Amino acid sequence: MQDKDDGGSDSMFINMKDWGGSLMIEVCSLTKFYGSRLAVDHISFSVGAGEILGFLGPNGAGKSTTMNMITGYLSSSDGSVTVGGYEVADNPIMVKSLVGYLPERPPLYTDMRVNEYLSFMFDLKKVKGAKRPHIEEICKRTNITDVRKQQIKGLSKGYQQRVGLAQALLGSPPVLVLDEPTIGLDPKQIIETRTLIRELGKQHTIILSSHILSEIQAVCQRIIIIHKGVLVADGEPDEISRSFNSTRSISLRIAAPLGEALDLLSSIQGVQHVSVIGSRENHTVDFSVEYAEDADIRRDVFFRLAEKKWPLLSMRSHDLSLEEVFLLLTEEKADSADENAFDQHTEEADVSEAEDVSASVDMDIAEKPKGSPGRRMRFAISRRELTAYFHSPIGYVFLTAFYFFAGLGFFSGNLVPQRSNMGDLFRYLFNFVLFLIPVLTMRLFSEDRKNKTDQALLTAPVTIAGIVMEKFLAATIVYLLALSITLVYALTVAFYTRPNWAAIFGNFFATFLVGEAMIAIGMFISAITENQVIAAVGGFATALFLMLIDLFSRVFSKTWIHTVISALSFHSRYESFSLGIFEFSSIVFFLAICLEFILLTVLAFEKRRWG
Repeated sequence: MQDKDDGGSDSMFINMKDWGGSLMIEVCSLTKFYGSRLAVDHISFSVGAGEILGFLGPNGAGKSTTMNMITGYLSSSDGSVTVGGYEVADNPIMVKSLVGYLPERPPLYTDMRVNEYLSFMFDLKKVKGAKRPHIEEICKRTNITDVRKQQIKGLSKGYQQRVGLAQALLGSPPVLVLDEPTIGLDPKQIIETRTLIRELGKQHTIILSSHILSEIQAVCQRIIIIHKGVLVADGEPDEISRSFNSTRSISLRIAAPLGEALDLLSSIQGVQHVSVIGSRENHTVDFSVEYAEDADIRRDVFFRLAEKKWPLLSMRSHDLSLEEVFLLLTEEKADSADENAFDQHTEEADVSEAEDVSASVDMDIAEKPKGSPGRRMRFAISRRELTAYFHSPIGYVFLTAFYFFAGLGFFSGNLVPQRSNMGDLFRYLFNFVLFLIPVLTMRLFSEDRKNKTDQALLTAPVTIAGIVMEKFLAATIVYLLALSITLVYALTVAFYTRPNWAAIFGNFFATFLVGEAMIAIGMFISAITENQVIAAVGGFATALFLMLIDLFSRVFSKTWIHTVISALSFHSRYESFSLGIFEFSSIVFFLAICLEFILLTVLAFEKRRWG
């Protein structure tokens, strides 16, 4: 489908003929509810291959929600979205591989350097081909080559915006969805970005959202306006403006005799009324000329005046501007969407535009590309998480605290021959692990939610279960790194005395299982909040609850309550391992806890997507 060579200048582009037909995106009766609130109300539109579509609407109109549904970040309540012939609901991974998305707030991991971030996104998107030349090419096109080695958080907002655009271009996806791509850029950068978008439009289908209406008009071949979740306009900018005028008018400034000029203008076919505005320059006359909507008198005016050798000094249209049309369509007093809705989209584009697009887009051949996205991921999320742990103090604090308290536990008597099973150390670690794991898990998902980097994860061609498992793996690796210190202590015990290896391994395995269960629980808590402090407090509260269970168990001894509580107690199941007894039911218990909370984490994300 893309990047058929391993690099070079051509790898930046795709061949749109890989998709049959002229439509790249089809949105059919798309609807989204947030609870009982209707955010998007049965909107339908399509976007052709190689077309640049402007997407307009006031704040809260539903345009960001619509774009999020197109990219697969959110699920629709009703209706369908098809990209490249694949329906988002049925083939989300394939669709995500076809779409490059730049949200209004770029999904940047600011602790990473630019080249590290783009390398991570390259792997996350499973891009085929050589990584380095592809990234270098995109950096050159987005003008960020000079900051590739800098940390993202130290960049200006304009540079951060361009890094966000660069990640959207990785893999040269056939569809680009760009939400406010020029926000934060200086005037020179805005012009460069507009030029780049126009160039990309020859090779990509683009949906462009912006609050700068002049930008939409300058770049887009067609616009859509959405208001209160309803599609209220769809067509070329000039067509939409003309639709609000039953008659059209222009102002003229002519250096000519008033009477003769008036007679000449009145005689032009299509002219309905000519009025004299006055003289604002010496030896000139200003006229206002009204003409029928289906007429275009501008060429006739020019040539008729040229025949008379009367200079035409200015010609200005009185049609409503795009800004004025936008305000009319989105004003609050509109009572009915149906009364305002109209469709100005014509089935044939302007001839010159069609010829320009056809020079680089051949849509006549064709079958959709077969197969699935590339498999090139290589644990990108896990590697990113491991890096993040040690880009912040969390990893160092966790390991330092673990090693310190493990040392205290070990030197409390493990060198005594009668205690050669290291029971004191592991009993000490059992309680400590319950309260230390929340420090490790508090940032797993809450940080992504807070910084909106979850949009990068959830719009990449990766399943939610895959994202969750990679995060879980990263936390597990850090935990195993901490737990490895106990192996050093075991060798130390073996040097002084004869250790009970079965009990030592049982203690180690039980401590590992307890930690894994706490990681799964902490990961779920982190997935339901964007506040790391709340995620940590939730983890601590869980640890406290698990400790109190044992106290309640003693209070209600010799009762059915004791039996139930013991079945749920981490500590009671841990005890058998400490004796070197590996009970299958206890192993299943801890694994079931892990699986349950991993599934709950996946469901938490699915619930967010469904709103």
